[in-house]
Amino acid sequence: MDRDFLTPRESLKSKLWTIINSNKLVVINASRRMGKTTLMRDMTDKPKDGFVPIWIDLQSAEDERGLADNLYSYSRDRIKLFDKSKSKFNKWMCLLSELKLGPVTLPKLNSASWKSLAEMTIDSLISCNKGKIVIFLDELPLLLHKIMVNQNPNSAAEVLNFFRAMGEKNSQRLTLVYAGSLGLHHILNKLNGAIRENPPMVNTAFIYPIPTLEEDEGSVVAKLLFDEEGTEYDDQVLYRIWEHADGVPFYIRQITLSLFGAKHKLTVADVDSIVQKMICDANDLLHIDKDHFLRLQNSDYYENSIRDFVLNILDKVAQADNGKLDEETLYNEVCQTEEERKLFKSIISALEKESFT
Repeated sequence: MDRDFLTPRESLKSKLWTIINSNKLVVINASRRMGKTTLMRDMTDKPKDGFVPIWIDLQSAEDERGLADNLYSYSRDRIKLFDKSKSKFNKWMCLLSELKLGPVTLPKLNSASWKSLAEMTIDSLISCNKGKIVIFLDELPLLLHKIMVNQNPNSAAEVLNFFRAMGEKNSQRLTLVYAGSLGLHHILNKLNGAIRENPPMVNTAFIYPIPTLEEDEGSVVAKLLFDEEGTEYDDQVLYRIWEHADGVPFYIRQITLSLFGAKHKLTVADVDSIVQKMICDANDLLHIDKDHFLRLQNSDYYENSIRDFVLNILDKVAQADNGKLDEETLYNEVCQTEEERKLFKSIISALEKESFT
């Protein structure tokens, strides 16, 4: 794990362990590049005493079966396939798409319920380990979005309802953590609009927003990198990097790395110059991420009918002094129709959850 990423996040990690200990469902809210995955993987690699964390990467999963297979695959080292009667092994054989025994992989074609495999995996984690099981479901909202688009809203709702049932069944031993760049609230809004009877609920969840780094925290990221490289810099350079990156750890790191190799003591002007170059370079991550926000996030998050309205809100905030604009002023500037006035509060709430404002 990258020390420069994690050092300023130690207090956040400690707080997150406390939240996990007292809640059975936690939703980590943060936009892209905030270090969510790095944080969860570090917590999995170095767990606090009394916890058994499992990080599940769902980015490549396309459906419920992919969810169940990944849940099993990432949990495999923590569970036992055999018992004295061999009954557990036989049950696994009926559920798995493939079974790995040492270097040998035994393929299986089966249509067993994804829920059966997922439930048996979670039950086995609980029975085979002491302490509280913590399952980090990274990019679960993205998977739910895929299921909604490729199948139907009811299938996506079934996933959420399954995990809610598992949480209630194992309330003393299990905490589920949902995380992803695509905000879960967007998925819930769409599901609640599509499913009139018994829509999925996460009203018991503790919503935990991952904040951007404060100036002193962001300076630690850049300083660790510069010190390891042996790069000299003026006093204001660290602040300027943090300012350009808006406190986002990934961008602080990218800007700092781009300044490596200077043959002179770095100045604020050097930082300004490299950032401008990165934004204008179509192959650079700063440019790519800017394009991603405008092209992908808004198309995935907001319906076509309101996307221009959302972008207008963001433009007004971006043009304001220090990127701050009180809600009443913003309301008066962007709301021209009765429909926009009705939309305004719900969209502001969504944007705040995405950390865009």
